[in-house]
Amino acid sequence: MLFKARKFPIMLAICLFQLLLPNPARALDALQKLAIETTREASSGLECGSKCDHSVLADKTVRIAGSELRTVVVGSIAAGEDCHACAPQLSLFAYRLSEGKWDPVAQSIAATTMGSWGAGPEISVEPYSTNTLGLNMDAGYCGQGYCSDMRLIWFLRGSGFEEVACYATGADNSGAVGENSRNLESWEVASIFDAKSEEVGSVTLVVTNLKNRKKRKYELPFSNGRFDSSSLPEG
Repeated sequence: MLFKARKFPIMLAICLFQLLLPNPARALDALQKLAIETTREASSGLECGSKCDHSVLADKTVRIAGSELRTVVVGSIAAGEDCHACAPQLSLFAYRLSEGKWDPVAQSIAATTMGSWGAGPEISVEPYSTNTLGLNMDAGYCGQGYCSDMRLIWFLRGSGFEEVACYATGADNSGAVGENSRNLESWEVASIFDAKSEEVGSVTLVVTNLKNRKKRKYELPFSNGRFDSSSLPEG
């Protein structure tokens, strides 16, 4: 599988914020309503408590290990919040299709806080092996001319989700130093892995320098239940 980092996180954040706005044409189905209600009932575990606005940020279905798995992500943010530094708390839910209905198999309330401009991260769901479901969260932030991107990876484990990786996927300081500066740092990461094996393997990170198009490769090994990023260079 191949993931290529987004280069313009600020535009992505704005688009995601627009998706959070009410849209009568985008009606919630019963399962999405259930996920929101479950999150609302657990308001004591949320930063905004009972004064949250809840939205479905992602609803993804994949087939893995012979079953249809559906993942729903609910974002919770204080009602009326509207600022570039605000990010929703994310609650994660998984359901398995059985005899024509979706049975709940896992949930993690307020698993993490991620995003900007009141919007959550870009979310994708895919297998990391023949029997391992992975949920990717990709987000970026810009400030004072510097933009950075990052990825969180969560695995479905037992009755919940567990974070197994966090690494940078891009950076650009052209807004601070200028596109022709010798101090320009602009790069992006493509993540490549084999999802056809029974065991989770390493992720290959292909780093492209956007200034000279040179590429470097790093291995993100899977060890002790998570991806080990300790060997990656800083920045």
